[in-house]
Amino acid sequence: MLRAIKKARADRQLSEEVIGKFEEFLNKTQDITVETQDLAEKLGEIPDEFLDPISCDLMKDPVLLPASGNIMERSTIKQHLLNDEHDPFNRAPLKATDLVEQPELKKKIETWI
Repeated sequence: MLRAIKKARADRQLSEEVIGKFEEFLNKTQDITVETQDLAEKLGEIPDEFLDPISCDLMKDPVLLPASGNIMERSTIKQHLLNDEHDPFNRAPLKATDLVEQPELKKKIETWI
């Protein structure tokens, strides 16, 4: 990416303002990458019960899908429901209002972090 910035400057393809904003964006993404790697090293192996079964990400707001009995991250299942109002595990009809909060699991995850 740095080569692209140097080339854009040399060729005067973009204004300095645009290039500056792009550099700022790159720096932020690098900082986030380092923070994520540091957190992953600190946390080590994430227990399976804390992982969303679809995205394999650490859940922050786990919810129960009543028909299948599976637990997922709320944001993951809500994204799925925008395209398909069915439980992804058994295809039973499912709406966002059907999701059941899991406060005990959420507390366990927060304690583990």
